Amino acid sequence: MIECYTVDGSPGYHYHGDAPTRHGPYIQYTRKVDGKTLTRRLTAEQAARYCKWIANRRRLDELADPLDRLSRQAAELHLAQRPRPTSARLAPLTRTAVGTQWASEKCGT
Repeated sequence: MIECYTVDGSPGYHYHGDAPTRHGPYIQYTRKVDGKTLTRRLTAEQAARYCKWIANRRRLDELADPLDRLSRQAAELHLAQRPRPTSARLAPLTRTAVGTQWASEKCGT
């Protein structure tokens, strides 16, 4: 949020020959929404609410950032681990007479 003043420079402005008179102050809130800049003028009451909302968001980010970093570190460690060999290896599958008989009955081979 910023506090700004405006100067009327239109040709019909009655103080055109004098030093420019500033109007304001106006409180403006600017942010990006879907890649576009959104600017709003706020009343003093709205600005007070926005200040609280902005402070809450900053506090949320402050609390969430360490958790996000920890989560990314855990993911990197998990992905970097190699599969561990098992202690009991399974015997390779072999074709048995019973299995062949079952397959020929059920599958018609």
